Amino acid sequence: MFGALIGEWLLDPTQFGLDYALVAMFVGLRYFQLLGDKSKILKNRLLAMLTVAVMLIILIRFMLPEMAILISTFGSCFMGIAMDSDA
Repeated sequence: MFGALIGEWLLDPTQFGLDYALVAMFVGLRYFQLLGDKSKILKNRLLAMLTVAVMLIILIRFMLPEMAILISTFGSCFMGIAMDSDA
C-alpha cells in the first residue's frame, strides 16, 4: 500500500536511478531462493528456471508478452509439481 502511494508521486523513476531497481530486486530474490531453499534438489530448481526461460522465448513470438509470461510460469509450476511428486 505504501509503495503504491509513493509510486503515484514518483512520475519518472529514472531520474532517481530506480529504473533497474525492480530487476535487481528480482535477481536478488531469485539468488537467495535458489541457494536458501534446501528442501528441493538444485537440479530440479534449475530445470524449472530453464523451462520458464525456453517457454517464454518461444511463446513471446506468437502471443502477447503478458500472456506468454503467464503461460510459461504456469507451465514451469506444473512441471515442478510433477518433478516433486516423482521424487
